[in-house]
Amino acid sequence: MNSTIVNTVMPTNEPTPCEVCVEGTSYGYYYNARVCHSCKTFFYRSTVSEKNYKCQKVQTCYTTTPFIRKCKLCRFQKCKTIEMRRDAPLTKAMRKASQNRKMKKITTILKKLIVMDSKREKQLKTFYSLDDENLESILKSSRRVRKIEKVPGQVTTSNEWTFLTIFSHITFLLEFDFIRNLSMEDKKVLFLNRALEFTYFGELWRTKKERQRMLITPGGTTIYPDELISIFRENPKMLDSICTDLVETLYELDITREEYCLLNLIFFCYPVNQDISNSSKTILNKQVNLYGKQLLLYCQAKYRMDAPARYGKLMSLFEAINKKTSQLRTIFMVLQMNIPQFPFRNFDLS
Repeated sequence: MNSTIVNTVMPTNEPTPCEVCVEGTSYGYYYNARVCHSCKTFFYRSTVSEKNYKCQKVQTCYTTTPFIRKCKLCRFQKCKTIEMRRDAPLTKAMRKASQNRKMKKITTILKKLIVMDSKREKQLKTFYSLDDENLESILKSSRRVRKIEKVPGQVTTSNEWTFLTIFSHITFLLEFDFIRNLSMEDKKVLFLNRALEFTYFGELWRTKKERQRMLITPGGTTIYPDELISIFRENPKMLDSICTDLVETLYELDITREEYCLLNLIFFCYPVNQDISNSSKTILNKQVNLYGKQLLLYCQAKYRMDAPARYGKLMSLFEAINKKTSQLRTIFMVLQMNIPQFPFRNFDLS
């Protein structure tokens, strides 16, 4: 992975036996001691409720083996013996252990996302399709679109490339469980509202990755059809800005692949002015929170004290991408108005 988070954090602490019950496994410090999740929860509840426990023996249930684990009084006394306390400050070792546990989880998520996106990129570069399926048919089964292997030197037109990039991102997203849990109607609304933004950001990332300064197809041709360029011949500024402005922003931020993968999912799931069911909004909000937390953790691990500022700069891309894709929709609307017979592919998000 490029600039992977795996290389950003310290090695994860090895699990150790719980200092209270011995049988449990501790993965970090809780209330000033290495205890298991069960004993951590027991200590917290005991201090909050201030219960008066009683021992049926002579208060040695947790000091002589084998332990009598059902005795709550002796268990609580053992917690106090090892100096557990709710107001215990976090030591450097505790913070490190806690951070490493979080990093282990985010590393797993990032590896999966990068593998999935790499697969999408490979298919996009090596296959094409002449099929003209609409959005609903693709959502029902993306396999309906037949893939043809590209031959060396084959040039893809801007119209075909637009279709293929959007199609590749849709098939990528359909692999996620949370997308499968949405109704067909909500999927259609979601993709119509967000897929262009998702795809545009993906193409910006590809442009930076390939060390280009302008958004072009892999074959080196413009992303716009000749007819559109002709319409804006006297005023090409908008066309140029869509292809260059945010590419420069990505260079300035030196955005990593991990950040790109997380941001793309956050941007896609963010339910802005979308006429979808409340259940789908709940699902999407859950994903936004999940990937947002992972992005913040990544920033904390990689940028340390600069993490909040970095996170804010990355999230600010959301509005910038929305603005550019709004301009994209406008210029293609102009194309359709000037050339009604223009051969748009059936699946069109403009």
